[in-house]
Amino acid sequence: MFNKLNFAVKLVLCVLLASYMLCPPLMAQPATPLFTAAPQSYSVSKEEGITAKVLPDHTALAITGSGAQKVAVIPLEGINVQPDTDYRVHYKLRADALQEAANVYLLIREHETEKASPIKPYHVESTRSRNLQPDATGKWIEHELYFKTGAKTHVLSGSIVIVKLKGTLSLSALEVWEDAAYAAKQQAKEAADAAQAAAQSASAMAQIRKEAAARKPLTPRPRVFSRSQMKYPLGKNYYHEWTDRPLLANRDYRVPSPFITPLPSYKRTLEEVRNYDMDGLAFSRRPRAAWPCLMRTPKRLFPAWDYCRSFFPRMMPKR
Repeated sequence: MFNKLNFAVKLVLCVLLASYMLCPPLMAQPATPLFTAAPQSYSVSKEEGITAKVLPDHTALAITGSGAQKVAVIPLEGINVQPDTDYRVHYKLRADALQEAANVYLLIREHETEKASPIKPYHVESTRSRNLQPDATGKWIEHELYFKTGAKTHVLSGSIVIVKLKGTLSLSALEVWEDAAYAAKQQAKEAADAAQAAAQSASAMAQIRKEAAARKPLTPRPRVFSRSQMKYPLGKNYYHEWTDRPLLANRDYRVPSPFITPLPSYKRTLEEVRNYDMDGLAFSRRPRAAWPCLMRTPKRLFPAWDYCRSFFPRMMPKR
């Protein structure tokens, strides 16, 4: 009895293994649009002064209008959809050689059947996104129209309408997506972009570490300089200009001085520099005025004291 059961279990496992090898699990398929209108499939309304041609790489349709009153209409027909479903229509525009702003918008209509009258109201792009301004950078402008079909909708139709076309613009393929599939595509793209960015960052950091390991330091250790704004001596009260004042403010530092900050105030600042084991001071504003004061740093207190040229090195006096 046990041997027969053991043989049956082995037989089932063999069948399952063979099935797996012959028919491996399907890989997750990338999300695809429900409907795509390629540039070569577009049919532009015939109107005097309007011309259209597919670009050599088939990525877009170039449409040219000869006057501000010209209107181009590109119909969209027979798009099969499901009732009560969220959809997103996506396309791109590029202002190749517009002489003035054009007005471009997408209109989508719902139908119960392909030959049935459209169900109102229609879905139309917002007026805020319709203006296409002249732009010589070659940048694509993305357009999207989001809507939910009604309970009886099975077919969509629509139009891309271009008004006041003076010059040339390019129109990419138009895609109709189920919103859930579009969200999955965007998530996959974001994950791929994040992985690519992480790989680039790891490569850059590896290069930085390699260069850092080979770099010979300019000094035996890192040196620390605190920026000092010499134009604010400690003897002055700044309440009349700001709602604060220096922590170490003292009226005793208010003495006549030819320097931008009196020497008693400067020496008190140096005591804090020494307390924090800093190597010196950095300054960026009014360097010529601060320099005479800085040159009077007591060497007995700061034998290795130095200064750091934060900004404007050409304005620094020679030592």
